[in-house]
Amino acid sequence: MDSSDSLDQLRIRKVMLDRRALHRSAQWNFALILGFGIASATCLMGAYDVGRQSRYPAAFGLFIASLVALVLMTRLKLRRKSILERFSKTTLPEPESPPDFTTLGDGSQFARALEQMNRPASADARDFTNQSSEAASEDHREIDRDKDRSANR
Repeated sequence: MDSSDSLDQLRIRKVMLDRRALHRSAQWNFALILGFGIASATCLMGAYDVGRQSRYPAAFGLFIASLVALVLMTRLKLRRKSILERFSKTTLPEPESPPDFTTLGDGSQFARALEQMNRPASADARDFTNQSSEAASEDHREIDRDKDRSANR
């Protein structure tokens, strides 16, 4: 293996790991965006309920908490957008020339091999099999005769 191939492999592995990390970060940001959105909505509903009970300082505090959650959600959206832009930039450029598939088989060699497996054996092979089975049965008969002779002694 050439050292340039090794460097290419290392570069490819690094790009792959970077893409995986960017994707993971984008997913965590999405989860946090959802969480802050739910927290903001919950704080707003709580502020409304508390405000109806004339507890204005608590309602104001919940309203501020809702605004903070909205600001954090907006910042996370912007961060996720930049992460996804970086993610799209790490894709490899399209090759200039189309790939050469002439060296690849079309799969017909596998079909031929399957056809040969399903064909009945040729006449020569059947004759050889019959001959060998006849010879084996003759050998067994001879062994049985020898056993009988030794038993009769």
